Amino acid sequence: MNKEEKIRQDEVRKVYLGKAPDLGGIALPVSRGGLLKAFWSLSTLFLGWLFWGSRGNINGETFLVTSVLVVLCLIPSWLWCSGRVSGLPIFPSFSLTFLPTYVIPLWKGTRSLASYTSLEINTAGWTLAAFLGVGLLFWHQLCAKNRTTPSQIMMIEQVRSEWILMGCILLQVVFEIGIFFFKEFGEGVFPIIRGLTSSAGRLGLFIFSYQMGKGSLSTGYKGLFIVCLSAILIRQTSSLLLSTAIPTVGIVFSAYILGRGKIPWIPLLATVFTLAVLQLGKVEMREQYFSGEKQMSLLNATGFFSEWVGYGFKNMGVWESKDAKREDIESVQERGSLVQVMLKIQQKTPSQLPYLEGETYRYIPEMLIPRIFNKEKIWVHAGNMILSVYYGFLEQEKIFQTSIAFDPIIEAYANFGYAGVFFIATIMGAIIGITTNLTTRVPMLSFRFLAGVQLMATLLASFNTAGVLVTSLWQSLISLVLLSFVLMKKMPNPLFAKPESVRRLSDGEDGLADHGSGGVRSENDGRSVTKSSIPALAEQGQLRHERPHRYIYKGNKVK
Repeated sequence: MNKEEKIRQDEVRKVYLGKAPDLGGIALPVSRGGLLKAFWSLSTLFLGWLFWGSRGNINGETFLVTSVLVVLCLIPSWLWCSGRVSGLPIFPSFSLTFLPTYVIPLWKGTRSLASYTSLEINTAGWTLAAFLGVGLLFWHQLCAKNRTTPSQIMMIEQVRSEWILMGCILLQVVFEIGIFFFKEFGEGVFPIIRGLTSSAGRLGLFIFSYQMGKGSLSTGYKGLFIVCLSAILIRQTSSLLLSTAIPTVGIVFSAYILGRGKIPWIPLLATVFTLAVLQLGKVEMREQYFSGEKQMSLLNATGFFSEWVGYGFKNMGVWESKDAKREDIESVQERGSLVQVMLKIQQKTPSQLPYLEGETYRYIPEMLIPRIFNKEKIWVHAGNMILSVYYGFLEQEKIFQTSIAFDPIIEAYANFGYAGVFFIATIMGAIIGITTNLTTRVPMLSFRFLAGVQLMATLLASFNTAGVLVTSLWQSLISLVLLSFVLMKKMPNPLFAKPESVRRLSDGEDGLADHGSGGVRSENDGRSVTKSSIPALAEQGQLRHERPHRYIYKGNKVK
């Protein structure tokens, strides 16, 4: 490469980084260069914080495996910010959840890790690295392929989308609150309706959060949206299962940040702090409310959350003296960690307990059938219950009073060992990669993009076994399909440039713009260029796109 070619490539790259990336047919209010600067700044701050609070007794191999995990968690975000991968950032968001659940506890060292050897800890770390590496490989290979833009797309009509989506959110609020009054219908139709409306409401939350961040919502819609969002979060957290509220919080903030182009630090930190306090106090609350000693209702909601926050602050040590014993108080970091769960399962399997060989997976088909058709339907959390009892985390009589967090990686190892981890990484990487491709070059209100939103929201609840993830995603897709029949119709894709069979009269045969084969005529020198060279030439102005006056489309002249 000579000096002139290098200068030319640098200029093209500079122009490219100055362009705003596209998501759902809308240019984000930040350039790719700005995204990369934000990525490197946040990554540097995170690494600085990680090194600043590192434990002194960390050995070389643990340092190595943790460093590899950090890189594997951040690479997907770098690929997306740099534009090497387009579409909805599903895998980048999913990989970032491994930082608080695995990376930080491994690096900092929690008290629960003291009973395990360095070899066991490092083995768990390399298992996680293998999962992320395989998943990243399949996701990137599928996303890196250049897909053609669909000419027709199923999407919600823009004219009535706002009131339709707000209607979905209101329906979710009605059924979330209605569970307090219609518990007698808990075994029949009510859970089905509630699941479908919750999935439809999730779509509305995403779109309205994006529009709110962009500043395009009217005052009336904004106020109604905030009231509905607050009601939904209060209802979801009142179940004492924070895993139901975390996906809602994640999808709302993700959409808002995409729309606004910057992170709302004060609301984000306030939300994280609130969830941390609730996380610290949930054990005591579950002991009282899951056992039936106390009952939660709308009338005592204020007292319920006041009591919960009180337990959280108490366990945080705010109301304890400096000399008080703290052995039984866990930190947010340790309670949100899954490392100790993986270590215990890897330690016992298969040396003490045989592999489950798919025991937690065989109930998944039954979970997809509504309870109204099967009165003896097994619980959706059956996988968590089986793992909790089998490995001694909980006794049989306590599985309905509390729950232990697992994720698909731990479940896969408990069933099939390292082969299971490799297989689940392949499946998840491929599914996320295919779905990411479906969200490229399509409008935000299209069926394909909204399906990606549903998958992203489901994966943000990472403390779940495959049964919960599959069931939740199944309900989401059913609601989206039903929504498409009522509210969507097949329309021309506004992001589709020019069909393959359309050509300009003045160009003749040589002027055919074939998007499928990549044959495009340059206005600069008349040479035909390949598809791979189109972006570079377009940035330099060598490809001029003009609206033609007349086309030949399937033999007919069209103005």
